[in-house]
Amino acid sequence: MSSGESFINYGLLKEIEAAYRSGVFPDMGVEDEDEERYVSELDRRMSALDDKSVYVAVRAFANEHRKTLIKALEHIREGEKDG
Repeated sequence: MSSGESFINYGLLKEIEAAYRSGVFPDMGVEDEDEERYVSELDRRMSALDDKSVYVAVRAFANEHRKTLIKALEHIREGEKDG
């Protein structure tokens, strides 16, 4: 990827759309190229977390976004069953 190009994870965007359709979150919010780059970069950064960082993130999600976390885990589990 050269300077000025941005990575967009189209597979992730497809998963986000499926999660939205299954009710993981109530609306899609902003849908533009900036948002596509943002979620792709967020996903890329998450893959670099160590175990302690993952624990901190999961703990924060459980405390601040419990319903969404539970819905997301159920959605992921369903996808694994179907896959």
